[in-house]
Amino acid sequence: MKPDGTTERLQLLFGEARQTHATPIMAGNKELYPVYEKKIENETANTPDRAKKEKKSKYSRFVSTSLMFLLEPILPDDGVKGDGKIASVMYLICLTTAGVVFNLSQWLQADAKADSGVTADHIDGFLITCILPALLWICYIFCKQNDRKTVDFITPSPHSHRPLMAGAYVFGAGSCVMDLLHIAFYVECSSNLPSLFFSVFKAVFIFSQILFLRKFATATLHKSPSIRLVLFHILGTNVCIWFRALFSHSRSIFSVRGTTTLDSAAETECIALHYSMSKIWEASEPYLYPFTMEYSLIAGGILYNMWSGMRDLDPDPQDIYIYDELSDFNTTSDNLSERLEKFEEDHGYGTCEAHTPSRDSVASSRFFSRFSLNRAVSNSSICQTCVDNGMVRNTSVPSSDPGLLVGLLFSTLLLLAVGLLWVDKQSSNALRFYYLYQITLLTFMCISCWVILKCLMNQKFTWYPLAPDDTLLIASFSGLFLYAGLCLTAGIAEYKNKQLISSFSIAKSTLILFQAMLQASAVIKALRFKPIDEIGANVIRQGALFLLTTNFALWAQDSFFELRNFATTPVQTVFYGEKSWRAITTLAYPLCIFFRFHSAACLFEVWSSFRMCR
Repeated sequence: MKPDGTTERLQLLFGEARQTHATPIMAGNKELYPVYEKKIENETANTPDRAKKEKKSKYSRFVSTSLMFLLEPILPDDGVKGDGKIASVMYLICLTTAGVVFNLSQWLQADAKADSGVTADHIDGFLITCILPALLWICYIFCKQNDRKTVDFITPSPHSHRPLMAGAYVFGAGSCVMDLLHIAFYVECSSNLPSLFFSVFKAVFIFSQILFLRKFATATLHKSPSIRLVLFHILGTNVCIWFRALFSHSRSIFSVRGTTTLDSAAETECIALHYSMSKIWEASEPYLYPFTMEYSLIAGGILYNMWSGMRDLDPDPQDIYIYDELSDFNTTSDNLSERLEKFEEDHGYGTCEAHTPSRDSVASSRFFSRFSLNRAVSNSSICQTCVDNGMVRNTSVPSSDPGLLVGLLFSTLLLLAVGLLWVDKQSSNALRFYYLYQITLLTFMCISCWVILKCLMNQKFTWYPLAPDDTLLIASFSGLFLYAGLCLTAGIAEYKNKQLISSFSIAKSTLILFQAMLQASAVIKALRFKPIDEIGANVIRQGALFLLTTNFALWAQDSFFELRNFATTPVQTVFYGEKSWRAITTLAYPLCIFFRFHSAACLFEVWSSFRMCR
């Protein structure tokens, strides 16, 4: 068959190769396309590899989705209604309390546990892990200094930090001099690498922090949860360094073992050869260690001022909340009625679209009270026409409360476990049952707190400043964190000697820390929400009832049993000594008791606030 004119023109245009690949090869009665057949063979060969890749990608997507589902209620959200203040404050308390726990454990542990317990190397390693992220973020913010969505220099008083910065220069220089003396001594006469690395990182951290404060002390940072967390991380690191300097110097004064522990005879000989260096170090330390403490306080003050002065440098025009505008009404009472009338005209007061508090409620920072928040705010903000036309419907709350019944059941079993241990304090089986039930109860309480935080994501946020009850809850949480941290440290240190009881103590202390953080966050957030979703409001109400009853049971246990009986803390009594542990319990345990009682009172407010869904 001869090619026609069109075929010839195509051959001239695309070439002979194009025609060769496009022309089928006749083999018997079949037409074979070599190019396509080769592609199909390659695809068939790659099918197992592709299936493995797809399986891995599905697994990674499943893991990431599951983690995001679990962490989404806990992580601080961005925007006006969640700028990370609560999360950053909780993180600061956890970080500083951990530093106190390490130093206090080394101070109070029995002399026989000096080698197996908390050592100076553990404290130095903990501080190094705190310093490294701070250094990375300082480098990052220097790279982002020209990005006006992250940092901006809009402070009206640029010279307000000059006295503080002068003190930071002086005390920071003194602290760096002490670190250089430590480095010189450790290089010549000591094989203690953690202390050497800590001195190096501490000197670099102080120097870089001085540069950071000099550049950004008067700057305004973007109001982001991550930036808030990092600022309080640096502040907490300074506080931990302050406690380390305090306890190390106090230990050198009061400790019988002396200031310097020599690991080998070679170090003793080295000190004899370099007597001047060791003498300079020992003579200068009492005069230079206050420089570290003063610098940490000054830097912490400047960082807190930067944290409190953060603003939204990248606002979203649609991210506007009426309750943020109400903050102007709480500053002063001058011309209150005029501003309220203007506010009503601008935002449509008295219609279905705008939900604003009444004049009487604006006069106080929390309006009437959070107990009557829904009734006070809703009755004044919904127009009568909407109620008459049935556009707004009150949902009745069912009389049965399964959260209360389940909480009473768990509380009864808790009292039973306490009673068994009270009757036979020497029984190992009673102690094991007590620990196992405590672990089970705390696990269910953690789940309940997470469910409340998850359901709050579908409720309506209302603007409130931090109030005294929030401050009391956070302060008592710090005491609970201190006590549980000391228990956790003792359990880890005594694991080799008492494996089973130490394992129970570690699990219980870890769950107490995690549950207290979740509960404090859930309570503080729940007090700033009002119900709009009926199903979520019912779940929050039942979870609050469950936590209320269990916290009240834990309060009764702590008040009448654990405070006066050390049968539940045998590991801690051995590690710290009976006298030291009794002193710790006397000082820190009342805050644990108050945390449970105050949490129960706040949870009652949460339950009452979610009784009616509109």
